[in-house]
Amino acid sequence: AITSTNLGYLYSKIELYGDAIANFEKALTIWERKYSGPHPTKGFVFFSLGQTHEKMKDLTAAKRFYEKALATYRESYRSK
Repeated sequence: AITSTNLGYLYSKIELYGDAIANFEKALTIWERKYSGPHPTKGFVFFSLGQTHEKMKDLTAAKRFYEKALATYRESYRSK
């Protein structure tokens, strides 16, 4: 999952957005098997998906992933 997240980040940086999204989704699938509930690593992947969609000018999808990231972080960290 960590490798897929890192690959997704790198692909996003070099503007290969399809590959970035595929790797982030793969990472998310792995993290969801490991952590059934909210977890910060899942929040990071949601945030990364939001950034990638924002770079692609798909603001609707970007907002959806940013909201998932925020909700995941709030559930994970509570009042921190």
